Amino acid sequence: GTPLFSALLNYRHAHRRRDASSAAWDGMEIDAAQERSNYPFGLSVDDDGEGFGLVAQVHESLDPGQVCALMQAAVTCLVDALAHRPGQALCALDVLDDASRARLSRWGIPTPRFDGTPPVPRLVERQAVERPDAVALLFGDEQLSYAQFNTRANRLAHRLIALGIRPEDRVGLAVQRSMDMVVALLAILKAGAAYVPLDP
Repeated sequence: GTPLFSALLNYRHAHRRRDASSAAWDGMEIDAAQERSNYPFGLSVDDDGEGFGLVAQVHESLDPGQVCALMQAAVTCLVDALAHRPGQALCALDVLDDASRARLSRWGIPTPRFDGTPPVPRLVERQAVERPDAVALLFGDEQLSYAQFNTRANRLAHRLIALGIRPEDRVGLAVQRSMDMVVALLAILKAGAAYVPLDP
């Protein structure tokens, strides 16, 4: 059947004891754990306070060796960037090897995808100027035009800034699906922060 989602990331504070049947393989450790997962890909990060262990569970149909090798290359690239270029944006990291890049090129997928694209708040603001009465949000019987959507988000963004929210802060958001949720998402972005969705 179709899984609810395709990937699971699990952060665990207590490091799980390794199984006696662990074995070294191409710089990674294969752990014959008895844990089960209902998802095609799962990655657990075990934090023991002194370091991190990564445990990947990959469905056999996805070629676990290749998936784990790609993950290992990405983590190696990230660690190298943290050590030598800590100010580099994550989206600028080049985690693909030449073979993977060539494969994407053959499939017609360009590598630089979002260069020059304005951020979401700017796109909404543009629509609020060009098409203020056009419907931006529909939820049940409710609807908001782009002008209303932008105005409500601006009001909330100014409130967040007055409360001390600064660029790159993280703001928890625990609300049910509604117009207010979407307005809050945009307001947080307008304040320069990032939203952290919390399940009520």
